[in-house]
Amino acid sequence: MKHRIKAKIKQLAAAIKSKLTGSRYARTFGNYIFHHDLWHFQRRSVILAAGIGAFIAFTPTFGVQTLMAIVAAMYWRMNLPITILMCYITNPFTIAFVYFMELRIGLFLLGMEGIDAVHIKGMGDLLEYIGILTVGSLPVAVAAGFFAYFVAMVLHNFLKNKLPQKSPHVANIQDVEIDNLETL
Repeated sequence: MKHRIKAKIKQLAAAIKSKLTGSRYARTFGNYIFHHDLWHFQRRSVILAAGIGAFIAFTPTFGVQTLMAIVAAMYWRMNLPITILMCYITNPFTIAFVYFMELRIGLFLLGMEGIDAVHIKGMGDLLEYIGILTVGSLPVAVAAGFFAYFVAMVLHNFLKNKLPQKSPHVANIQDVEIDNLETL
């Protein structure tokens, strides 16, 4: 089962890479976006991508989160699909709730929680309160980043211990010991 999951993930990553060829991201970032580290599912790469992607998701950067995820993944050489996937925690369906929560936290941290003067009718009105939103988003983003990092670590360790491991390959025929030639 583990091999099927890995094969599907690799197949999906290959499909994404092929779609990126010739896209504006490939023109902007060049061949660096196709670097092996950005597409490999190593433990460190995936766990770090989950944490950084969740951090980006809860910053008040809606609209440029994908670009931030690409730049972060290239800088820290972590898994690009996981980083982008995690930054979409905040999407058009959840962004209003997240920004409202972060705005309230910002008001509380700045000692303005008694003030009920925040009336936002649209995203344009949000620019008035960007400072308060930023103050409120930083503790939420840090907490979400650490939470996603540790959940990814626990999930990785759980899957590593529970799923069957692939049998090791023999690197060199000289390393094989034959105990009893008669059984062959």
